[in-house]
Amino acid sequence: MSERKRPSLGAPRTEGRPEVELYDRIFVTRPVTKSVQKNLEPVLEKLNGAQAADAAMLAIAEGLDLLLMPANGQRTSASKLVQENWDAEKLELGDLVVFFEDIQELTTRPT
Repeated sequence: MSERKRPSLGAPRTEGRPEVELYDRIFVTRPVTKSVQKNLEPVLEKLNGAQAADAAMLAIAEGLDLLLMPANGQRTSASKLVQENWDAEKLELGDLVVFFEDIQELTTRPT
């Protein structure tokens, strides 16, 4: 007999969610629920109004924490990895912007 999945409602679903890699760590995309979208709007406003690269990086880092959750028992947030690599000058703003745009597209794409 084939093993049948148990129906579940309300339990966090990570199976089948797109995964992304950020500095050798795996993250799973969060479902963009009403509250996530509501919290993301001011982050996008901060990003659009950012006059300095540091401000843009901080806004994107905050947005990544809303859209990504660590996988495989990891605890390090996406923002921490971004900030560490930014401070170590291992990250270019252009690459970060493209990555954030890709994550936004990935999380809003119908599955």
